[in-house]
Amino acid sequence: MGKFRCIRRIITALICSALLLSVSVPVSAKSLTPAEENAGQPVAIRLSFVGDCTLGTDVNFGGVRFTDYYAKYGPDYFLTGVRSFFETDDLTVVNLEGTLTTSKARASKTFAFKGDPSYTKILTGSYVEACNFANNHNRDYGNQSFTDTTKALDRAGIAWVCDDNVRILDVKGVKVGLAGIYELAALTGCDSLVKKDIETLKAQGADVICVEFHWGIEGDSVPDKNQVTLAHNAINYGADLVVGSHPHVLQGIETYKGKQIVYSMGNFCFGGNSNPKDKDTMLYQMNFQLSAPDAAGHRTITATAENVIPCRLSSVTTSNNYQPTTVTGSEARRVIAKIQQRSDAAAAKYHTTADTIVLDPAFQ
Repeated sequence: MGKFRCIRRIITALICSALLLSVSVPVSAKSLTPAEENAGQPVAIRLSFVGDCTLGTDVNFGGVRFTDYYAKYGPDYFLTGVRSFFETDDLTVVNLEGTLTTSKARASKTFAFKGDPSYTKILTGSYVEACNFANNHNRDYGNQSFTDTTKALDRAGIAWVCDDNVRILDVKGVKVGLAGIYELAALTGCDSLVKKDIETLKAQGADVICVEFHWGIEGDSVPDKNQVTLAHNAINYGADLVVGSHPHVLQGIETYKGKQIVYSMGNFCFGGNSNPKDKDTMLYQMNFQLSAPDAAGHRTITATAENVIPCRLSSVTTSNNYQPTTVTGSEARRVIAKIQQRSDAAAAKYHTTADTIVLDPAFQ
C-alpha cells in the first residue's frame, strides 16, 4: 500500500507541474505601458482643454451652492456629462479658478472662491490629469490657500502649471509641455515669462508645447490687443497651441502660422455663479500626429486636427446645477455659430485669420 501511495504522490506531482506550466505567462507577454508600446513608432495623441472650473463657492453666496451639490451627490456628479470624453482622450487639462483650502482667512475682494482639498476627487474621478492654476483667484485665502491647493493637487497626482512652474508630461511616449500664464496684472509685460517658459520646455525636450493664458476682459466676446500680441508671440517662440480663460464667455479661434489660438473657452464646471446668463461653453480637443523619434529622441508634429465640442455649463437651462454637458441639434449649431461669428469678428478687427469651425456630425 505504501508503494502505491508513493506512486500516486509522484503522479499527482507530475500533473500539478504540468498544470502550472500550462498556465504560466511568458515574460514576453507582459503588459507594456503606452510609452513602451509607441517607442520608435509614429503616434497620435488627443488633448482636451476646458475653461474655468471653480470647484467651490464664495462663502457670501446665498442659494444652492456648489458645496451643497457636493454634499448631496458626491464628487462624481459634476463631470458625468463629459466624463466619456476625458476618459477616451490622452490628456485632459482644466483651468482651476479658485482654491482648495480649509483656511478661513478670506481675502478682501468682491469674489473669493474655495472648496475643500478633497474636491480633487472631482478631477481624479473623471480622468483629469492636469490643470492651469495661473489666475486671479489662486490666493483668494492668502498665500496659504495657494500652498494648500498645490499640495492637494500633488497628493492627487494632478499636474499643475502656474507662471514659472511648467511641466512636461509623458503622453503615450510624447513629451507634452504645459505652461500657464497669468496676464491680468502685467498684461504684455508678461511676455518675457512666456518666452522663458517656452524655452524651458524646449530645453527639457518637449515634443508638443501648449500654453494657457488667464487673460482678457470679463464679458468681452472679442479678444483685446494684449491677448492677440501675447498669443502670436507664444507661437513665434515655439508654442504649438494656445488656449485661454478668464472672460467667462466664449471668444473666437484664430489660425496663426498654421496653429490654433483659442482665445476664451468660457466657464465650465463653474461654482462662481448659481445662474449665469450665458451658459454656453466648449470642450476643445486637439489631435496631434507625431513622427517616430529621431536619433536624439525628439518627435516632430506632422499633422493636427481640432474637435470643437459644443457644451452648456449646466445640464439644465433654468439654473446652474454645476454639471457641464454636451449639447446637440439646434443648440449645438447655435453654439458653433457663435464661436465662428466671434472668430470672424476678431479676424476683421485685427486683420488675422479666423479658424473655420466644423461641427462634428455626432452633435448635429
